[in-house]
Amino acid sequence: VEMLALLLMLALVLARAGEVARAFGCVCVLADASLLVGQWERAAGALEAFAGPVPHVPALMKLVEIYVDAESGPRLRSAQGQLADAYLSEGRGAEARVIAEDLVDHDPSSDAQLQRLRRALELLGVPDIDRVISERLTPVEPLSMPTDSVNMLEALEAGAAHDATVFEVPEPVEISALADVAFVLEAMALDLSCALPTMVGA
Repeated sequence: VEMLALLLMLALVLARAGEVARAFGCVCVLADASLLVGQWERAAGALEAFAGPVPHVPALMKLVEIYVDAESGPRLRSAQGQLADAYLSEGRGAEARVIAEDLVDHDPSSDAQLQRLRRALELLGVPDIDRVISERLTPVEPLSMPTDSVNMLEALEAGAAHDATVFEVPEPVEISALADVAFVLEAMALDLSCALPTMVGA
């Protein structure tokens, strides 16, 4: 634990000195070591301490992933907000918009979330931002078929069922054994009589 604390202090010192990449490397080692022993809160705390003073996109992305895995709703929303702000500060409107829309969906009454979304849309040059936000806040109703159309389909299906041709299969007729023999002999006599002229001519 003391070693991890020293590692975090080193990372913060490096970050203040402008060595952000090296500082983030130290924080990643600390976070990964904490996650290996199931201490996700310690890992998250290190990332928050690092990304708090100066927004750092990779650190915030890792922080969001930790909170997603931990299913920590309130902390996740806070980290997402920080990540959206970091994207906005870098002029990355597309990434910021995706996060801002998710935040608005979870808390449509929050002015802070709406402002994040507005800033992202402004960066992207989206026309008629007020309309886009209004549509986002308005839930989409599922498509439904008009009642008249439903009734018409039901009537058509009923008519088709009524007009459908019904084929009746006749019941088998019992034939006596003598009748079967007579029928076969008659057929054989017919075949022989047809073939007889040919055989005689040969």
